Amino acid sequence: SDAAITTVLDAIPSLSSCANNAIMCCFGRDRQPNDDNGNCAEPLDTKCRYADPADNSNLCWTDTDIPTFSDPFAFPEKSEGPIHCHGLAWGDEDDNSFLTRLRFNNLFYVSLYDHMYTRGYVETMVDSDNIGMCDCVEEMPVVSRADCTQVDATQTFQVVYEGNGNFAAVRMGGMNIDFNACEGINPSNGNRKTNDLGSYVYRLNQDGVLSDTKMEGVFETLYGYASPNDNQNEEGCVDAYESTFGDFYPDSVANLKCPLGSNERLFRTQNDDPLSLEECQDLCYQTESCEYFSLGIDGIHSGVCIGCTASAVLETHRGINTYKMTSTQTFP
Repeated sequence: SDAAITTVLDAIPSLSSCANNAIMCCFGRDRQPNDDNGNCAEPLDTKCRYADPADNSNLCWTDTDIPTFSDPFAFPEKSEGPIHCHGLAWGDEDDNSFLTRLRFNNLFYVSLYDHMYTRGYVETMVDSDNIGMCDCVEEMPVVSRADCTQVDATQTFQVVYEGNGNFAAVRMGGMNIDFNACEGINPSNGNRKTNDLGSYVYRLNQDGVLSDTKMEGVFETLYGYASPNDNQNEEGCVDAYESTFGDFYPDSVANLKCPLGSNERLFRTQNDDPLSLEECQDLCYQTESCEYFSLGIDGIHSGVCIGCTASAVLETHRGINTYKMTSTQTFP
């Protein structure tokens, strides 16, 4: 982490113009044992291959950009498995403010040092071609909440009189940078709330350094901003989904799969050839009579894709979600 505390890091072009002044990372896997974070343990081949990070949030849905599938991918009943989200935010002050100038130092610390190196957290929340591990908050999937790190920096200056009524500020020594849990304000009651991105964004707004528009933009991703102590907040997820899409939150998705040993099952991919949600949907679309596609979301069946017909009776299987096609093609 030395680079993050001794050097002002350059901007990352893809993250240099976040519309709502916030970046969030969300992780779906733990790959490092013996660090008191997540559940990866030794021996690695049996106790770490599908290990999870410490769970601190709830994934509600991911948007899709598929011409042949119009629904979002929803994850009711915590079916995405344990995930861990962590973010940072800065105000609308001039570009020389500590929060703004050091935001990429903060991102380096959060993403690469504190989570990947220290805790071993890696990979996206679910296997999707449409989401990243870290991004501007408005580009990330809708989740209940995220932890938060703020930059606390000090720099000593000496004011020197140069004559003729002119003064100059001369920097003395290096800058001192610390990374600490965000000091925020709970939007629902005005009480102090630490280590919560939504509460920190609300504090920046109350301090007059972040606009209402940007705060509300962050809250569109952090649907549980008003309940920062509720990591899961499934009820809030339902409300956010129905408000956004004007439709009921799906209740026939989680922990269901196309039936084993049935003539209605059309295909099953291999365990060692994982597919993304988008790839599984496309495989179903390219298969005659395929109406449902099941994908292993969490655990040993992650990435396994199964397709079945409209007549199939879905069966319970933890760690697998099933989605119904919104369009099919006519085969010759």
